[in-house]
Amino acid sequence: MVYNSLHCLLIERRFDEAKIDVLNDLNKKMVKEPHINGDMPLHIALLLDAPDELVISIYNAYPQAANLNSHDGQTVMEIVKKRRRSAQVKNVLSGKGVTVAASISMISDHHQLQSEGHPEKVEIQVLRTYQMQVKDRQ
Repeated sequence: MVYNSLHCLLIERRFDEAKIDVLNDLNKKMVKEPHINGDMPLHIALLLDAPDELVISIYNAYPQAANLNSHDGQTVMEIVKKRRRSAQVKNVLSGKGVTVAASISMISDHHQLQSEGHPEKVEIQVLRTYQMQVKDRQ
């Protein structure tokens, strides 16, 4: 168990920066590391009411976390229900939802921050990043 930058950003509710961390975590290392208390980043994001697209992005990066209990024994779906998360989060985390739109939205936000007002670069970068994510899942 560790304390990585994603844990820190989630706990400090710096969700925009956490989105960037998830996108830049190419080896999916940070989303797979439990916090020192045993919670996975997915648990932390749910418990701290992170935006839906961030929760879904963390789930997409490491869906196996949905099968792990939090440090106090709660399942991900129990947390979702207790925290009254959106239908989209419930559907995605239960395996019923489509995650493409949320992924594209986060990728686009990330690249807009890095492209400094060059929309043509954003479109190309979003497409390339999304293609890489789809290829990784196959």
